Amino acid sequence: MTEPTNGDLMRALGNLEAQVSDGVKNAEAEVLRANQSRRVLHDKIENTNVAVGNLAKEFAETSFSLRITAELAAQTRNNFDAFVIRFEEEVTPIIEGVQTFQTEAEPILGDIRKARNAIIVLAAVLGFLGFGVAGTLTFANDYAKYIIKEWLDVDVISGIPPIN
Repeated sequence: MTEPTNGDLMRALGNLEAQVSDGVKNAEAEVLRANQSRRVLHDKIENTNVAVGNLAKEFAETSFSLRITAELAAQTRNNFDAFVIRFEEEVTPIIEGVQTFQTEAEPILGDIRKARNAIIVLAAVLGFLGFGVAGTLTFANDYAKYIIKEWLDVDVISGIPPIN
């Protein structure tokens, strides 16, 4: 093999220098791209941290709202339960009393209906017979009431004043 000449060595050195220069330029470009990528990653991480912080605040507010809603629902349920108990204690006896009153008052109401019908018939008869207002008022005295009570079998309650 022949020995390299100075020219060969200089060419090889020039090639090596070009390769090293290209490698340094490529390395600098890679460092620059890496720095830019790192900056982009840091920005994305910062944006993610802000978003996570906002989500944490929203979650805390939602949790607080949910807690208040649950407490209100429990209060409403308790109030409704108390209302049902109070209704059963206070209103149910009143309803039963009204039903008892209706069953007890039914015979009296029947007697009142009979008396009303009798008065209507009596007024019609008196009208057909030609009695005037003065004659009708004269006829409607205690004797007429006694006859109507006996005819209808009606017991007049003592608290009701007589019709004169």
